[in-house]
Amino acid sequence: MPVLRSVRSAIAKAVRRAVGFITDTLYGAGGHEPVTIIDFEEEFYRGVGVANFTDLVTHVRNSNAVMTDGYGPELVTNGTFDSGIENWTAINATLSHVKFYGRDNVIAVADNGSFSSAAQTLTTVAGKTYLFSVRVHNNFFVGNGSLQVFDGAASAGNGDIVIYTDAAPPQSSDWQNFEIVFVAQSTTTSITLNSNGSNTAYFDNVSVREMPVLKWAPHNLIDDSDDLTGLSGVTGATRTATVLTETTSTGSHSIQSGYSPVAGEKYTLACEVKLESGTRFVSFRGFGEGGANKYPIFNLVSGTIEDSGTAFTDVSITDVGDGYYLLKASILTSSAFTWQIHMQNSATSGSGGYSYTGDGTSAIALRKIRQYRSDLGGMVDNPDKAGHDADYVPTDNAIAYLPRIGHHVYNGSAWVNEGLLAESVSRTNALRYSNELTNAAWFKNVTVTEENNKYGFTLFKLSQVGTGSFTHISQAGPTIGNNSFVTLSAYVKAGTSPQTALRIQEAANTARCTQPINWTNNVPSFDTVSNTNDFQLQERTIQDVGDGLYRVSITVQNTTGASVDTTTLYYNQWNGSVQAPNTFVGATQCELGRTPSSFIPTLGSTVTRAAETFTIPSANLPWPSPNHIGSELVTNGTFDTASDWTLKSGVSIGSGVLSSDGTTNGELARQSNIGLISGKVYEISVDVISLTAGSFGVKLGGTSTLSFAGTGTKRAYFVATSIDNVQLMSTSSATGSVDNLSVREINPLAVSIAMDGRVTYSDNNDFNTVKMVQWQLDTNNLIRVRIGTNGSATGKPQIITKAHGTEKSTTTSTTYFAPDILLPYNIAGVVTSAEARGAEGGVAFTSSDATTMIADLSSTDLSLATTYMGTIRNFRVWDKDIGDAGLVEATQPSTEPSLSLTFEGTGNTSFVVNDWSE
Repeated sequence: MPVLRSVRSAIAKAVRRAVGFITDTLYGAGGHEPVTIIDFEEEFYRGVGVANFTDLVTHVRNSNAVMTDGYGPELVTNGTFDSGIENWTAINATLSHVKFYGRDNVIAVADNGSFSSAAQTLTTVAGKTYLFSVRVHNNFFVGNGSLQVFDGAASAGNGDIVIYTDAAPPQSSDWQNFEIVFVAQSTTTSITLNSNGSNTAYFDNVSVREMPVLKWAPHNLIDDSDDLTGLSGVTGATRTATVLTETTSTGSHSIQSGYSPVAGEKYTLACEVKLESGTRFVSFRGFGEGGANKYPIFNLVSGTIEDSGTAFTDVSITDVGDGYYLLKASILTSSAFTWQIHMQNSATSGSGGYSYTGDGTSAIALRKIRQYRSDLGGMVDNPDKAGHDADYVPTDNAIAYLPRIGHHVYNGSAWVNEGLLAESVSRTNALRYSNELTNAAWFKNVTVTEENNKYGFTLFKLSQVGTGSFTHISQAGPTIGNNSFVTLSAYVKAGTSPQTALRIQEAANTARCTQPINWTNNVPSFDTVSNTNDFQLQERTIQDVGDGLYRVSITVQNTTGASVDTTTLYYNQWNGSVQAPNTFVGATQCELGRTPSSFIPTLGSTVTRAAETFTIPSANLPWPSPNHIGSELVTNGTFDTASDWTLKSGVSIGSGVLSSDGTTNGELARQSNIGLISGKVYEISVDVISLTAGSFGVKLGGTSTLSFAGTGTKRAYFVATSIDNVQLMSTSSATGSVDNLSVREINPLAVSIAMDGRVTYSDNNDFNTVKMVQWQLDTNNLIRVRIGTNGSATGKPQIITKAHGTEKSTTTSTTYFAPDILLPYNIAGVVTSAEARGAEGGVAFTSSDATTMIADLSSTDLSLATTYMGTIRNFRVWDKDIGDAGLVEATQPSTEPSLSLTFEGTGNTSFVVNDWSE
């Protein structure tokens, strides 16, 4: 299904940010440019008066969360061989730059003996996962070539990290793509393109990039990153907002954070430090870790590491200018600890270095203090930062958890940026050791061994013991209420087992649901499910996440009539044809809910990921301004005299106002034959001067009553009917006074909204199963974009407008979305004073009935992804009707925008860019 795709090139992205504007070609529809633009894919944001995400959208999530980061930068130089064979080293081989089988730039590796290769040495990060991809000619498949990855230099005889050969027959295509996923062992890794058997092998498009893996979203667990007075404690020192000065006391001179991590978790600690006075060292200490010589010590005079310690890893010091050094280190905690930053008068480790008598003047300045989780695959960089600040998230009096922008999803061949990962529902992983399958919390009648940590989590091998029909691991799951739902998910990979299975069962094993998964050529598929005694399968999903890894899930409903405790099991099925079969499992999760949510790591206890909200303040949103195109229709709307109005009991006109004493409820005053034209749009405004009970309201012709709360100037917009009158109304026996009642014809009002992304949902027979957009003043006045599952309308995207208590228009697509994991959608709608229209995937909606009014949402905040589990790529708002053609265009735009921009500088630096494309 088509989705909005803006310019892909790095040049285009950089230019768009630099010039600070977007043309209609990229985001416009129907010849109109949106006023509010949120492009999570390209990280471009624009609203009324704002041009960045933080100012445009208010995001709240009060806990950590996991996402999948994108590819890292290219590490191979001249991998396309456009520059011949430059940067490639021959090892016992003859290298040449050739044209071969339809490709202009190819490297030929001719075998001159044992280990004949083209090699290149890369800079890597130990522990990170990389994707090595290369295009090879099909003679590679008959033993002519191989690919290898070495730790260190290839010529040094270091051992393989991985080797790939393939003796399969030639494929149907001349060229084939190969991929190797590996984990770097050190800071230097080499790749080789090998020729075997005294033949020549041909290669093209060689690439090594950090592979997308599960990582923590950007966050900072220090609640005041640039203000030392916000940190929890200071010992033997005084502080200002930025400077720590030691006192003359004897002991430590330090400051500490207030965040205490959980034992077994890995954290990175960092801050920028400058020597203000004296000659001092700085050490990081994990208070509670204990032991001598366990802490890194940094020399602020020479900018060097004096001691890396034994408790910390990845210790570094970087000169960042202006006298500041960035100090950084990571620690895998063995117990709960508190991070302390110590001043030292020597490089001596332990208490001999940080415990001394201070001189009262030596001082250091600290800024950009951060502490973040760096287990899994690490933390995603802050999208608003770069360089040495990339992992820095500023905080001010609160821990910060940033939105998951830049989340990637595997599309079957590559990881693609899906924009924002949004989950509006709180979830709890009930499995206490989600990724420690060797822990005693798991019951096992299978051998469990750690296989690798390539994907941001540990993958474990479950190996058959003996010759039984199956073996399994299990752990207690959550308590599930009657008629409630529970979802079990895990990442799985094929081994030698013909089947893997997932089971959720009642703890006493009287009710259970077992879902077998067949493996065919290492690809999983569901076999027939087995439901027993009121544990019924409701949903099941298989999601390809690359490199032969899949996330599988089952959702079960408990219909036993009572709340029950559950147990979750992972089976390694054996049918007798495979000796000692095995399969691979990792990142397990069991949660109450109808769908699988993003992975929630646990380590000893259950963990809850909080729900998150995305709110666009009204000030950042456009709203159509009424243009008065008609004269005033009300006579004596200023109530200067007692004439021209038909008044009800308890209503009077005097002193320039109309007053109600609360006697009458309903109609208070009427003026007929004011000159309304049926079908035209009118604005009614009235000043509520005083109000001691109830509320005032208005009606225009035969429309419904619009009630106003409180005092002040009130406005409403109506489409006139054939009844030609205006009425002042009372609800709950309004007591008070009004003035300046006005009715004037205006231009038709309209607002257009477009949004695309992917969403996960289940059929729960609800009108609002998915709410992409909720622009709501109250329950009686709103605009909503949703997918419902009520009755036969399951999966219908809809545009809803409701004004003054009546849902006057439902615009409904003929498209039905089946419940699925990350189902793509692209929807747009127009709401006007007279109708609502829409489109999805380039197909226009039909409108079920006409409106007679539009709710005034000009001062109302908009909630994005209100009820939502999925990703958002783009969101746009116009303060006008973009037309039927615009709706189709907004949901099915061209992917080849044409744009010409002229850039003018000084001297000879002007240039023109024409015809940008993907």
